[in-house]
Amino acid sequence: MAAELVVNFEKAYPQGPLIRANFSMPIDHGHVTVLFGPSGSGKTTTLRCLAGLERITAGQIVCGSDVWADVDRGIMIPPQQRRVGFVFQDYALFPHMTVIDNIAYGMSSGSRAERQQRIAALLEQLQLTGLEQRRPQTLSGGQQQRVALARALARNPRLLLLDEPLSALDLPTRLRLRAELRARLREIGRPAILITHDWSEALYLGDSVIVMAQGGILQTGSPQEVFTKPAHPDVASLVGVDNLIPGHIIRREGGVAYVQVGCQTIVAVDSLEDHFTACYVSIRGENVVLDREPVSSSSARNHLAGHVVDIQPSGQLDRVVMDVGFRLVALVTPLAVKELSLIENTRVIATIKAAAIHLIPR
Repeated sequence: MAAELVVNFEKAYPQGPLIRANFSMPIDHGHVTVLFGPSGSGKTTTLRCLAGLERITAGQIVCGSDVWADVDRGIMIPPQQRRVGFVFQDYALFPHMTVIDNIAYGMSSGSRAERQQRIAALLEQLQLTGLEQRRPQTLSGGQQQRVALARALARNPRLLLLDEPLSALDLPTRLRLRAELRARLREIGRPAILITHDWSEALYLGDSVIVMAQGGILQTGSPQEVFTKPAHPDVASLVGVDNLIPGHIIRREGGVAYVQVGCQTIVAVDSLEDHFTACYVSIRGENVVLDREPVSSSSARNHLAGHVVDIQPSGQLDRVVMDVGFRLVALVTPLAVKELSLIENTRVIATIKAAAIHLIPR
């Protein structure tokens, strides 16, 4: 049986929030789990409880065969005995220490020669050779990140914990280092839990995602599953679903649901249990195709006539807001807006495949 980290605890603060965490993840290979959610949702508290920096109020944390915390049994293993590597949001490097001293800080196991050999291997692995005597303030953001990662790995941890390791960087640097971080995590091959509130980072870095909000877990699954099939309206909002509209299933037929939305009836793949009729209709804007005239060759089941209400430039894609009997947002390129001559009040046909519509219980 594969080794797992099993987490089931509560952390209560006096006159403060209650954080509940209940999940598991494999720890016998380099699986990366992303804790995703808005600020204040409990992500950092969860990470600090795993590291032993916070005491849990109820429940337990078990890593493989080791019980790290169990309130009922009075077990609370201190951080230094959990073999956890922690990369803090601001990296928390000691400014008065050199790179090599920062990496060596906290190393205690093995002989002096073994520690030196391990540091040399980390310097080479993380491309820090030649920077050994530099101080953190003289390094770039990417170099500081690698030093923090090397320090976390120096103690040969069973589990890596990374608290928003890219949030302190500007956007171009963040995009570049995101790819570098993913490569490093794959190369290192250690299980890791990483915090982010940036959905693109969660999609890019995670093997699995845990969505948190208001101190609890709303959904777990693969990044693509959570992204395309949110199980809760709050998850849909967090992962950037552009259209979340109340609807009502009026009939079901052969795995297809006919849903009343506003004054329209739309067709969707029926993913709900039979007793659910009230639902939210979740449609990503990039799955809405616009035309000026009906397309007879389209195999899509939904062709909704309406008019443009607003066009909102948003970088690479424009948000086209329409009234099709309900408010509908499509994400299209500026070139498509120009080619279709879309302006306010332009008549349009919005085409949506049934498989691109996800239903959420309401």
